[in-house]
Amino acid sequence: MGMGEWRNYSDEMICRYLRDFAVLAETVRGFGTNIKVGGGFSLRFGKEQFEELIRRWAKIDQRPSFISMYIYPYARKNSDMCLNNHVMRDGYMKSCLEFAAEVMAREGLNVRLTVTE
Repeated sequence: MGMGEWRNYSDEMICRYLRDFAVLAETVRGFGTNIKVGGGFSLRFGKEQFEELIRRWAKIDQRPSFISMYIYPYARKNSDMCLNNHVMRDGYMKSCLEFAAEVMAREGLNVRLTVTE
């Protein structure tokens, strides 16, 4: 699922994403025991969507080995004190990481959190 599709988040999309991830992860992990498979997300598409994804991901058999995040100082209009979609809040990156780590810990998804972009 492309990142742009998260803008139009729906229950069906998250179910499809997790189903596709489970098939991919099971297949890739079949090649060896030291293979890591994870997924990425950007909080600019919504904290609620991230929480729901992590909540469900923590409950399936094929859980991610890591979560990667894209953190850019841009958000949808009318959120996080935006000016032309640019977040104008100090500590934006730190608050994103703290939020993601707290959600993952709360849901019992104790895997590495990596910022890739």
